[in-house]
Amino acid sequence: MLLKILNVTNVQSGGKQDLLDFCDARIASGQGATLVPMNPIKVVKAKSRPEFQKMIDQADWVFADASGIRWAAKILHGVDIEICPGWQTMIALIEQAVEKDRSVYFLGTTDAILEEAADKLRDQHPGLRIAGMHNGFYSDDEAEALYRQIAETRPDYVFIAMGEYKQELVLEKLRVLHPGAIYQGVGGSIDLVAGKQPMPPAWIRRNHLEWVYRAIRQPFRLPRFKALPIFATRVMLAKAGLAANG
Repeated sequence: MLLKILNVTNVQSGGKQDLLDFCDARIASGQGATLVPMNPIKVVKAKSRPEFQKMIDQADWVFADASGIRWAAKILHGVDIEICPGWQTMIALIEQAVEKDRSVYFLGTTDAILEEAADKLRDQHPGLRIAGMHNGFYSDDEAEALYRQIAETRPDYVFIAMGEYKQELVLEKLRVLHPGAIYQGVGGSIDLVAGKQPMPPAWIRRNHLEWVYRAIRQPFRLPRFKALPIFATRVMLAKAGLAANG
């Protein structure tokens, strides 16, 4: 079932296993898919960025990556949906790749971090096939050749670590060249795997408070969180409108 969370009309109500089953079926059928982890900041940003909104609208699976989306689903639809943090989803898909003898590709961050992450993932997931890796520092002139090179390796899963919006732009271009893969923008997940960013304590992960942890550790991110009260206000206004119309 798809849920409308303000301007994002296609948030999946299904949980992690539903997502994994969907991805498995899409690869088997040769269709591939684009996955978009959704949080309140992205909802607010998309409202003022038509291109970003269009990418979200056209995604094959938009899932709750943060507690704010779960809260909004409860407020607006009375539905309790599962939160699937983006980095945990990436790891689950890597496990699926190993189980199904499929390959993965990593694009983004630095060469050193990619190598560290790859070594750790191979240790943790024996049999993992990495089709290739490339850092995120390339020019516009180099982009087309790089994307074609990635497509030629024919990976089954492509994880793009370039930060939101930019990684969705890259994802869209890559899928045109190689439509049969699963694509996910993973932000800082590869840095997390490499140990360059500390893993939030278990109690924070259990309570889905990763955003608070990141804000405390990285104060430069605080301006991003101005979107949270905007999101909450819009949700409550939307709820009031639904009640009035009901």
